[in-house]
Amino acid sequence: MKFAVNDKNLRIEVSHSGEKAFCPGCNSIVIGNKGEVKDKYWRHKAKECDSWYEPTTLWHLSWQNYFPLKNQEVILKDPENNVLHRADIQLGNGLVIEVQNSPIKPEEI
Repeated sequence: MKFAVNDKNLRIEVSHSGEKAFCPGCNSIVIGNKGEVKDKYWRHKAKECDSWYEPTTLWHLSWQNYFPLKNQEVILKDPENNVLHRADIQLGNGLVIEVQNSPIKPEEI
């Protein structure tokens, strides 16, 4: 997860490992991870709330970074079952772009 929210409800990126913030989807605690090998990211202290979650790669992040920050990693909720999902990119017109660099079954799409 690239973004979390702080205690002022501002969207933030990780500044240091061990930093604590809140998931913008489920409001649970997330922990910042920042190292020399992997790019910085937030991880849930408990269970991940996005059932479609997959680890983010630098390739994935580079595609997201072509878009303004406000369009990256947008929290969406399925109105039928209240399931949360972080869209990789959501444009101003509502169109969602999922960045995928691995095989995916048509029925999963």
